[in-house]
Amino acid sequence: MRTGRFLLSLIAFVVIYIVFVLWIDRPIALWAHQHLLYTQLYDVCIEIQNWLSTSHWGIVAILTLCIATSLALTGKNRNAKRWALFGCSIIVALVLCFVCKVVLGRYRPVMLFEHHQYGFHFFATKHNLVSSPSGHTTAAFAGLYALAMVIKRNWITVLLMIVATVIALSRIVVTAHYPSDVIFGAYIGILTPVYLVHFFPKLLGAN
Repeated sequence: MRTGRFLLSLIAFVVIYIVFVLWIDRPIALWAHQHLLYTQLYDVCIEIQNWLSTSHWGIVAILTLCIATSLALTGKNRNAKRWALFGCSIIVALVLCFVCKVVLGRYRPVMLFEHHQYGFHFFATKHNLVSSPSGHTTAAFAGLYALAMVIKRNWITVLLMIVATVIALSRIVVTAHYPSDVIFGAYIGILTPVYLVHFFPKLLGAN
């Protein structure tokens, strides 16, 4: 059942991603570049970008894994699993995100604005050639969805997903990513904690 749902979600994601790449990404990016650049909303989104960068998420993840290790050593396994799920979700999601970025080598919006280049370079590491998926979005959804799995309160899950979505949208506003990039990041971010618990229930079970 889990495999079947994963395949369905993967097919749906691929279809949505292709549709956005072909018809939706460019118009939205160009509109944002023309109408949102250096506005108050843009400034707010820059602050979100700076405070919730992938490096900051990575630091938080490492710290939480240290806490999880300390709790496990003192016999507090339930709390240790919760911290471990949060930290591992972020780290694993960011690793997957980095691999996808390098393999796809998608041009960032700035390349469209300045050089009229759009699409995929493939197998690239330069900053302007690793747009997809969004690292900020991946980390936000991975960490916050893992937290929601631990807390298990519907209203908190909704609140955390709203926060993650705001972070994702901020990347579009500042034209750092295309919409499909943040959709890709959200997809990786949500699936990562779900499948970590599925494959490592004794080590990372949220209960």
